[in-house]
Formats: sequence, C-alpha cells, structure tokens
Amino acid sequence: MSQLSVVSADSHFLEPANLWTERLDKRFRDRGPQCYTADNGLVMLTGEDMAPQSITGWCAAGRGSVEERAVLDKMGWDAAPEECWAPDKRLKGQDRDGMLAEILYTSFGMVAMNIKD
Repeated sequence: MSQLSVVSADSHFLEPANLWTERLDKRFRDRGPQCYTADNGLVMLTGEDMAPQSITGWCAAGRGSVEERAVLDKMGWDAAPEECWAPDKRLKGQDRDGMLAEILYTSFGMVAMNIKD
C-alpha cells in the first residue's frame, strides 16, 4: 500500500510576542498590533481600528478541558506548544502527523489588514 502525501494548506505559526513592539520599523510601531494583559488576566491583541481580542485561540487551540483552558487562557505565549513557533519542533510534528508540507500563514499579523496603509 502506498503512503499518502498530505499537505496542510491552512496552517499558522505564532509570531514572537515582541515582534510588533520591538521589531517593526519604528515609524509604524504605534500602529502595529499590540498585546496586553487585561484586568481579567487574559492576554489580548489589539491594533489600529480593531477591537481587542483574546489571543488564546492561537496559543491554546484544541488543548485541554474547559477547566484547563481557563488556566491556559491566562498564560498567553506560555501556553503555546513549541510547534507553534519553533521550526525544528514544527518539522518533528509534521513527521509525527504524517504531513509532507504545510503552507504557513501569520497569526497575529492577520490584524495588519486593518491598518490603513
């Protein structure tokens, strides 16, 4: 029997927490996506013309029970599996899951479409 070659056409990577606040050109930093911890402890993402939203969908998606998610929701990047941001771990995960390749998209960068420029 031949082995199937599977390519994920809609995968996302997790950008470093400081990407938009420290690595974006200084001219645009005040308008780039930014994260903060809300009063309720959730890590939130906001940007120009964008209502704040919790980042946990990207950091802890598909992980844990409702009770465990309540804890993960407040951990932000610390809740994210290494496969979300570490290329070597990502490749091992692809091998484990039988993936030949992935087409990767940004996660937090998706809010950049709200920036007028």
